[in-house]
Amino acid sequence: MSPRTLARQSEGVFQSQREQSFLAFSSRDAVYVHWLDNFSRHFAGSAMHPDRDLFHNLNWSAHGAKLIPTALSVSWVDNKAIDSSACPPLERVLDKGLHESIVRIAGDVSIHQFDSSFVRVRGVTRIPIKAQPLTPLERLHYEKSHDGLRTFVPADIYDNVQSKDGLLRCLSYVLRLCGAGSPDHPRNGLYSFLLLDVSTYWMLVRLLYSFPCFAPMRHDLYVLFGFWHPYSYGNVAIWNCFRETFIGPAFFHLWPKQKLLRRPTLVKCTTFFTFLRLCYPSFRSFLLETLGKLRVLAISFDVESTNKCVAGGTPSSNP
Repeated sequence: MSPRTLARQSEGVFQSQREQSFLAFSSRDAVYVHWLDNFSRHFAGSAMHPDRDLFHNLNWSAHGAKLIPTALSVSWVDNKAIDSSACPPLERVLDKGLHESIVRIAGDVSIHQFDSSFVRVRGVTRIPIKAQPLTPLERLHYEKSHDGLRTFVPADIYDNVQSKDGLLRCLSYVLRLCGAGSPDHPRNGLYSFLLLDVSTYWMLVRLLYSFPCFAPMRHDLYVLFGFWHPYSYGNVAIWNCFRETFIGPAFFHLWPKQKLLRRPTLVKCTTFFTFLRLCYPSFRSFLLETLGKLRVLAISFDVESTNKCVAGGTPSSNP
């Protein structure tokens, strides 16, 4: 078969599969989580010309969807006592009391959970967190895990979603498939779901709440923040906070000849923190004892400095 014939037949097969996927997205019997992510790459030109750019930008966005095999109903909530909108009202989003309650709930969570943690009790040493199944039901659950590509359906490639114009075009394509905000779509009366990364999420949220014309979309469309991003940025925050105190020395103790970047890759972070967690029981008692001594010294220093200030003297410098 000649390359041209193969390309022509492949294009026909791809087009047929694409149409079948689009029909599946319009089905009322399935729950799909649509996903948009951007790819950006910059590279230098091969030569200098007065009418050409020295650097070329390669920006495009991928659209896919994951089938959620569940019998859960995604029909609109028909209850006057319950807000049926997928996106909460702006007054609720900006409610100061709600934010303070979230902070209080997070503050009540104990940090002493190592002994009862899932990874400690079950001896998990891998990412994503999966333990050796203990029951047939747990084994069946792991076999149907959806952290891979088993239920992922590629849809299309669009313009740069991180630009304002690109975001509007990509959103228009997605809404045509999921039907959010359209009374004439086959999925009218059902909620839809769209998963985004950090920058695109905030761009879309601000867009939806800024214009009244997006009210039907706010009612139908659940805008989800990618779950992997809090985990990724949590690693970055830990490195920025504790790099100079103990994480940096511990890293070079394990890999003395390696370079430590300002933002290590997620693979290096997970590997390092897994090693650190496995080593923690060996130095836990020494660490707790040292922290106790430092706490006593800090309180003694504060009391001494306070007494000097009361007596009109100059407090000592913090050692």
